[in-house]
Amino acid sequence: MKNNKNILIILCALVSVLIITIWFTKANKPSIQEQVSSIDLQAKCDTQAKKDFNQNWSSPSGGISDYNYKNHYNTQTGKCYILTSGVGAGGENYQLSDAFENGSYIALCSSYTVAPEMNSCDYPNSKKEKFDKVKFDNFVKPYMEN
Repeated sequence: MKNNKNILIILCALVSVLIITIWFTKANKPSIQEQVSSIDLQAKCDTQAKKDFNQNWSSPSGGISDYNYKNHYNTQTGKCYILTSGVGAGGENYQLSDAFENGSYIALCSSYTVAPEMNSCDYPNSKKEKFDKVKFDNFVKPYMEN
């Protein structure tokens, strides 16, 4: 009788763990509607980022001739970010911005071979800092990954 009681207690514990596991899995899984919405928002972000890049970055300037961009719809902030980068004989330029804000930037980092006094990075709520690509990349990371 005692063995049956122990088996019953173990069985109840296992069923409880199973129920909690199933509930937790379903509670943290986005619904189909949320997944479709996220895909739609990413597609809108892609379209806007391409438009922003073509309007503001596709032409060479300041000796920087090779511009590229990456974009990302950040689900945590609900914003579309565009990260532009340009390199050339004149230097290098990196900018993070909201693709829907039309040219205003969140962070800007530039290094010019012809004007070293302009080599700096500009971040929100801070003074201009010395050009540091690693620091810029670390600053940009959370915007472009969530």
